[in-house]
Amino acid sequence: MEQFFRKSKEVKLSPEEKEMVKQNLISFMETNPVGYGKPSAIPAFGKFGVILRNLRPVVALGLIAVLLGGTTSYAAEGSLPGDLLYPVKVNINESVQVWLATSDEAKARLGANLAEKRLEEAEALAAEGRLNAEVRADIEVRFEKHAENFDKSAKRIEAREDTKASAEFYSDFEASLRAHERILSQLGYEKDETKHEVEPIILRVNSLAGVVAKSRIDVEAKASKGTNASLEIAAQGKMKAAENKIAEVKNFISKVKPLLKATVVVAEAEAKLEVANKIVIRGKGQVEAGMYNEAFASFQEAIRIAQEAKLIAGASERLNIDI
Repeated sequence: MEQFFRKSKEVKLSPEEKEMVKQNLISFMETNPVGYGKPSAIPAFGKFGVILRNLRPVVALGLIAVLLGGTTSYAAEGSLPGDLLYPVKVNINESVQVWLATSDEAKARLGANLAEKRLEEAEALAAEGRLNAEVRADIEVRFEKHAENFDKSAKRIEAREDTKASAEFYSDFEASLRAHERILSQLGYEKDETKHEVEPIILRVNSLAGVVAKSRIDVEAKASKGTNASLEIAAQGKMKAAENKIAEVKNFISKVKPLLKATVVVAEAEAKLEVANKIVIRGKGQVEAGMYNEAFASFQEAIRIAQEAKLIAGASERLNIDI
């Protein structure tokens, strides 16, 4: 037990997870001001959920935190299917996150994030040789559910005619899926004992990536119907976002570079950033030519390529494989 609690203190949320929690809390506070009103939906935790449903949201969350304890909750975040704390992670931690995600944007972001978590779990288990048929089936079911939740939220955003935001969510999710497809393919190549379990996941990820890419292209086409001024503003904003993303990934690679034994990964990541930079230059030329919608798509492409480089470099360090 002493070893368990000592190890659990080392478990920390990533910057992306911290930002997601922050945004979810802000969204929740905006839509649930202080005061008594109708009871909100509470995650179903069996008989305990009946008690929670009769409490105010903040009190219910506080009770969950007290009963679980911060250490248990944080430790559960690093658990994998089959581990003791995994049910806490997926049935309680993630249920609370779903409950807090009240806006369509928060729901889309969370859906993509949870889908990516399931893929990361499959990768970790495959790397350890622990991915079996039962665990793989469970991961696939959860992955499908998260992907479906993402799609519903992204479509609701699109229905509000917020095509730029919808395109951004589709683009980010596509980049994540493409990167994880490569990671899983590499694991399937290196780990013969789990190859037959990895392959079905790869096929599903590849198929979903194609669907998401089509949705992105369709939304980008719809976005071209805006006014010239609005398209220019969107393109300029996306240009800044692309430049910031490339700088962020460059900094990330410089930090993990000493930890990576595989120099091939570093070389490819840096090559991808160079490609992303060239696409940004192309986008700037399109802005100058007044081709704002094309420029927006170029900057979005640069962000996808940079994000793929980051995910692959991070996975190479995390799983100790050469992708």
